[in-house]
Amino acid sequence: EMCIRDRSTWVDCQLNPEIDYENISSDLKRQKAALLNAVCQLYHLNIQKGLPFPPNKAKKFAFEDVKGLKESGWTLEEYKQSMRQEEKEPFYKQCKKILKAIGENSASWPFKKPVNTRDAPDYKEIVRCPMDLETVERKLEERVWYKSKAAFAKDLMLIASNAKAYNQPDTIYYKCAESIEAVSYTHLRAHETSLHLVCRLLLEKKKKKKK
Repeated sequence: EMCIRDRSTWVDCQLNPEIDYENISSDLKRQKAALLNAVCQLYHLNIQKGLPFPPNKAKKFAFEDVKGLKESGWTLEEYKQSMRQEEKEPFYKQCKKILKAIGENSASWPFKKPVNTRDAPDYKEIVRCPMDLETVERKLEERVWYKSKAAFAKDLMLIASNAKAYNQPDTIYYKCAESIEAVSYTHLRAHETSLHLVCRLLLEKKKKKKK
């Protein structure tokens, strides 16, 4: 039995005689390959032909004109509600309201500012694209980073996924990340625009798999 430090938590561990620790790297690579293969089987990408946009002329499309909407889980009512929300509230204002609601959540405290690498020296070795609420707000205020709602949603969900990648499931940081992931999805869904689509599909398929 030995004691090791796992980033932020001291834990007692026992060596498992069934694990080949000398070749653990290759075993992990095989596990990663198997996981990626499972993900590829779960998410079947079906790229649809783009919509024709007449030059110098605005055009609205009916639900049935947009190929892939129905296949990805949208309903006609959701589409209509999305269009109404788009017309009623500008993109910037929607994002500000979502960001404010997430920041006020009690589980958001670890993610308000960038991770201090003095406290986590190996953080950038594990997390390639750091993200936090302060950075999302700065990018939003600069009005140049988020050209699409999907980009805004991606950064929000990246905050949680980074924390879950770096921390172990039994840590407070991982649990806060799960809470913020759920809260982010809830607020994105409440604003019913195209920015929640990817998040919705990922979370709903994850839930179905657990069942």
